[in-house]
Amino acid sequence: MRKKICCRCLTESKTGYGNFNRCLIIAESLKKKFIETIFLIDNNIHVITELKKRKYTYFIIPQIIKKSNENIIITKFMISKNISTIILDMRQYGEFLSKQLKKNNQKIILFDDIWSKKIYADLFFNSTNIKTLENYNRINSSTKVFLGLKYWPMDKSFLKYRKKLIDIKKKKFLKLVITMGGSDYDNLTYDILKIVRDIDRIHISVILGPMYTKHSKLKTLIQTRKNINLIKSPKSFLNELSKADIALTNGGNTLFELIALRIPTISVPSFKHEIAYAKKFSEQQCIINLGFKQKNKKKIHSILNQVICDVKLRKNLFYSTNKIIDGNGVIRISNNISKFLQ
Repeated sequence: MRKKICCRCLTESKTGYGNFNRCLIIAESLKKKFIETIFLIDNNIHVITELKKRKYTYFIIPQIIKKSNENIIITKFMISKNISTIILDMRQYGEFLSKQLKKNNQKIILFDDIWSKKIYADLFFNSTNIKTLENYNRINSSTKVFLGLKYWPMDKSFLKYRKKLIDIKKKKFLKLVITMGGSDYDNLTYDILKIVRDIDRIHISVILGPMYTKHSKLKTLIQTRKNINLIKSPKSFLNELSKADIALTNGGNTLFELIALRIPTISVPSFKHEIAYAKKFSEQQCIINLGFKQKNKKKIHSILNQVICDVKLRKNLFYSTNKIIDGNGVIRISNNISKFLQ
């Protein structure tokens, strides 16, 4: 018998695409275990289009509802659909919302990055690289907590796109892939591209996410450039990433994916919560961290030229990514959720 679960995740343009994409990957894995996911979303046309394409049922949370009252709407919806369990992936709202829903006896699966201090959920996942059990106060001793990069959810196809050592070699021209998340609310793509477009020995591919809206400004910047290619919402994001000799990205989900793909990567965190991720990965020497919203032309030119010219440096970045993210996180997540629902 098919089981049902609902999922409330952030789908506002200003917060990017990462939370929704993570939940999609998990939902696809749950589907194989005959668990149907119903999405509770903000009114976002890009998200709705994707859900329709994948044939997921969804419910739009009214925009007039404040986050402090959202639990009432969610509880009514769950009761009406006879659903007892919800996945939450809501950043700073996750702890508060899980606390409120717990009062209504809902079963909670919370996905968190750096936001929570108290855990009210039944299952709690933090798939990043910076938290330990000591960072949390479990309100219920029966709560199961899963921490670390072994739970980072990757699309099942990632293995065929993983970089090999033979791919990292001296070339006349290298491909630089620039991607700054699903929405890039602050248009860091434009600022970075403006800085790097004149660097020699690179062909540039700019991958734009489904919520990116500043296309005209970007096209004006590149209209006389033959070495720059714009790619809008590619069918296979991982395939486009895999073509990179070097990647330049923010500090969000794409950074984790690039590490899993073992691609030499330079990071410019664009949200404050991304700073810690990039710093930790930099300490492991598997990326180069330029710093929060870095726009210093001299610094960016210096680092990028160094990576372009130094094959040994690119190989060292490749070696350092070994075994950091194995790509089986989504299987571990869906297995644990399936056991919880039995």
